Amino acid sequence: MLRVISRMNVGGPARCVLNLTAGLPHRKFHTIVATGRSGAGEGDLSRGIEDRGAELADIPHLGRPLRPLRDLHALLALRSLILKFRPHILHTHASKAGFLGRLAALWSGIPLKIVHTYHGHVLDSYFSPLQSSVFRELERRLAGSTDVLIAVTPSVRRELLARHGVGCLQQYVVIPSGGHRSRIPSGSGSGPGLREELGLGRLPLAAVIGRLVPIKGHDLLLRSLPRLLAQIPELKILLVGDGPGRVAIERFIARRPEGRALLLLGQRDDVGRVLRAVDLLVLPSLKEGLPTVMLEAAAAGVPIAASRLPGVTDVLTHGDAALLFDPGSPDELAQAVVTLCRAPELGRRLAARALQCAADIPTAQQVVGAHERLYENLYRQLNAQNPKRGG
Repeated sequence: MLRVISRMNVGGPARCVLNLTAGLPHRKFHTIVATGRSGAGEGDLSRGIEDRGAELADIPHLGRPLRPLRDLHALLALRSLILKFRPHILHTHASKAGFLGRLAALWSGIPLKIVHTYHGHVLDSYFSPLQSSVFRELERRLAGSTDVLIAVTPSVRRELLARHGVGCLQQYVVIPSGGHRSRIPSGSGSGPGLREELGLGRLPLAAVIGRLVPIKGHDLLLRSLPRLLAQIPELKILLVGDGPGRVAIERFIARRPEGRALLLLGQRDDVGRVLRAVDLLVLPSLKEGLPTVMLEAAAAGVPIAASRLPGVTDVLTHGDAALLFDPGSPDELAQAVVTLCRAPELGRRLAARALQCAADIPTAQQVVGAHERLYENLYRQLNAQNPKRGG
């Protein structure tokens, strides 16, 4: 099996790849993971590939930004890898890897089964209208040559089918990412330690956890701060994550009076500990597939204020399991946070319900099992269609 992902930066797609690499039986699945390199400050999980018993293929030009010459080099490298390795199954993850990996497989001419996972999609909200229309057309064409399309939520599948015309219903299976409960330590003793380290005592404390990139909505949070601090001046917000937006946030903290509320912690590997320390999680994203940190917060019993997005509402309902706000409204974000800070009993009720909702998301082992059954079925189909490819 050949698995392709643009980069193993800290986030849901990379963690999904790690879970699958670790969980699939190595005696049955010989796996190579082809990946590019993470950007500066993003954090990188690629070393975990070999630790989990798979081979790592470094494709230096396979990055997320659109760079035609580098993309061509990555395409050639992936085609060479397919011709050398001759996988029975190619599984690509996310947009750039999905495009180049599937194109390389088709160009190679080798009979194989192709699977692509949409951990979300970039067919709107990421690029200009013209670029988005080009990507939609390319995605539609590639979907026609893909055996199975995996969506992490029903809403991702619904958007791709109804809004963008990608693939047909029979091609899709819905398999959530899973694994969110594995990073949440049992018990609650670790939280106060983090507060003490940061000198925060019992101040109202929220967390925003995610890469520092525009789509994660940090700008929406910054625009909400004047109203937030006017009502809760002692509020502190932990910003956990790193990325190209760090410089702008550092500049905001240094130059704006509202910056006093922000603590920029950078990339951390103790998300569970952070969640145990805070009073609520804020998820201001402008677009999501199935947000892993939302599931982690629910599993940790932390109240959630989140953008009203399809990937969120597939799991949590406004007023029942979370407080949701319009991702274009800093005022609604501020009101949701203020409400949770001032009404702890409401927060506890929402968190208890969110915990129940998160329990319905498959575990990492269940996600691996679903993929294993899918791969075995595709392998049988491939052997039936191409008997000489078996073994």
